Amino acid sequence: MKEKIICKKCGQPYDKDLGVCPYCEEVNPLYKNNLDKPKDIVLNNENLTILSNIKHLGLFLIGFLGLYIVTLVVSIILIAINDLNYLSTNDGLALATLLSYRALFVILILFLFKDNIKIIEKLKDYRAFQKGLVFGAILIAFSTTYNLFLASINIATSDNQVEVTNVVLSYPLFSLIVLGILGPICEEFTYRLGLYTVIRKKYKYLAIIVTSVFFGLLHFNFLVSSVNDLIRELLNLPSYILSGFILVYAYEKGGIVSSMTAHILNNVLGVYYILIS
Repeated sequence: MKEKIICKKCGQPYDKDLGVCPYCEEVNPLYKNNLDKPKDIVLNNENLTILSNIKHLGLFLIGFLGLYIVTLVVSIILIAINDLNYLSTNDGLALATLLSYRALFVILILFLFKDNIKIIEKLKDYRAFQKGLVFGAILIAFSTTYNLFLASINIATSDNQVEVTNVVLSYPLFSLIVLGILGPICEEFTYRLGLYTVIRKKYKYLAIIVTSVFFGLLHFNFLVSSVNDLIRELLNLPSYILSGFILVYAYEKGGIVSSMTAHILNNVLGVYYILIS
């Protein structure tokens, strides 16, 4: 367990390896780089205090549990409007997915309320945007390389990717907006600004591991019907886990703007690639 120190300003214990107190932003006098790189310290740790602890936790709970609840409600509405078999069609599943993410985006924005202003202010950080483009390029390069490797050994794509492809082909423009932009924003609010930050305030490395693995498992199909399908899902899993790690690193280095930019770039190009293939 990491050694803790007590903040002289607020009296809260925190990891001695942090450059600033995650509760009040008081500079850690014992941090080895404080004298040399004060700007880097603020950049790497300001994400921990952008919102209250309740807001960070709320983002995760709403983004994770809320998506399932919203999807259930949307599915019931679509069945009521159409028929019971509608959700078994590609168009039905695609529309349910797109409407659910759009609804979740609205709910998260309403939950943030006045804190939206803080996030909008960060959009003015051009350096964070540039870092996001770099991390987005790294994410795309890694994903492409790994997928080519799987293809070379005759491993098909994951069920998650098959579902995404069906959604995009059913509703191209809607998918570009929702899966390309709104979806990544929802996931960054939920898993980087939410889950990661909550754990990161006390346990940095645990936060990295938990968030990356959790993000990977979100794209894993636990309901496979055969051993071969399970092997396929397991072989695709590292791609999602390492993608989650890259997004965490982008968040650490450039904040929510960087991770959102990287995620959006990856998803927009992913949607475009599906449409031209």
